[in-house]
Amino acid sequence: MSSQPPNEVPLWQPIPEPRPARPAWMKWLVAGLVAFCIIALLSLGVAGYFALQAMQKWQASMMGLPQPAPATPPAQACFIEVARFVAPTDVASLGTADTDAAGPAETLALARSDIIILDRAGRRVGSFRTAILSPPPPSGGPYAVATPGYRRADLKPATVRGKPAIAAASGLDGAVVVYDPAGRELLRNDVQGTRVTALEVADLNGDGESEILVGRDSQLGLSCLDRNGAALWTFAGIPDPEVVVAADGAGDGKLEVYVGGGLTGASPLVVLDGKGRQIGQWPTAWGEISLAGADLDGDRKAEFVAVVPDVLSQGGSFAARAFNTSLIGLSPKGKETWRTLLSTGWAGMSTASLASGDFDGDRKGEWLVTGPDGTLRAYTKDGVELCRQGMGRFVAALVVTPPEKKGGRARAWVATGSEVLGLDWRKWTGRPAKPKPGATKSGNAAKP
Repeated sequence: MSSQPPNEVPLWQPIPEPRPARPAWMKWLVAGLVAFCIIALLSLGVAGYFALQAMQKWQASMMGLPQPAPATPPAQACFIEVARFVAPTDVASLGTADTDAAGPAETLALARSDIIILDRAGRRVGSFRTAILSPPPPSGGPYAVATPGYRRADLKPATVRGKPAIAAASGLDGAVVVYDPAGRELLRNDVQGTRVTALEVADLNGDGESEILVGRDSQLGLSCLDRNGAALWTFAGIPDPEVVVAADGAGDGKLEVYVGGGLTGASPLVVLDGKGRQIGQWPTAWGEISLAGADLDGDRKAEFVAVVPDVLSQGGSFAARAFNTSLIGLSPKGKETWRTLLSTGWAGMSTASLASGDFDGDRKGEWLVTGPDGTLRAYTKDGVELCRQGMGRFVAALVVTPPEKKGGRARAWVATGSEVLGLDWRKWTGRPAKPKPGATKSGNAAKP
């Protein structure tokens, strides 16, 4: 009897039949289903994110809560940095004046209590200590918030006894002081227990000397001072004026004074002649945050722009309201001619600076505005946006120096933190621009 050992492997085994191959279309079907599932999941996630954002905005609008300003796509940047100065402390205000009466105008920077004089290349050519203490800028980065009562310091060029001078005022007290370029005090007008809410300097009577227009709170209205500090006239029609602009809106070669109550003012802006008599009134109470007037098209009549808030919800207190902020064009009689949105929500409560000049050399002026979201924008007379350029930080002040020669280009200056930047108009090439030779990189540079 024969038997195979239990551990012995047989010499032959049956060969299994091969499995049929899967068709190619099945592989593509599986890959398509996987890709479809991935795309569907991503789409659901994106849709859920935007739905959540929309619900939060809806809840904020229903409750009257402020909403953050949305990010705006960058437009063509048309300014490049050509000068830079770094001050020892934050710069609260900028001005311009031909301090040596030789042209071109210099730039003035108020840093804490020092007025620093810069030449066109951004180099320090003089400085002096003042009695004016500048208020700190609003906090909050580029979306800085300024509630009613905030007032930035002012620097204005003046002419006193035929010589250049600098008028300065702080939003912290009721003092207005006029200095010569060496820092000697020429005039002081102070009202204890009040704050300066507006400052404008202009030659209202054509005698070559500057009159100083001072708005104060505490129901004091607007005062017009002569070169000795004596009051020429007062206007109490706007008890607490926050907006004062001198411009020739009639085109008769004489300056009018435009006075508004600012953001908290409920009455329309009024128009005064050079003697303080009311000669007009704008039809609408805009609640101007900023106002500017200049002749941009050469017809000898000033055009006007204003940064105004649009109330979205009326809460029980000022802090509970939400605002949009718009830039509007106005005729000399206060008729709105165009409007463009600057920002939405609570960021619209930031301070905004306005200036004008011929930046591109076409012999027509442009409006320049620092948006509440930290951007610098240029507009034509008719409100066409030419460019939008992010500065990355809250812009505390804006000023424009005129061209060095006839037919040249104006230069814009902005203050961001402790830096003062000189900006020229250029067509953007996509490459960072290099400052011109001689541009100051530090506030400790040697004087020329």
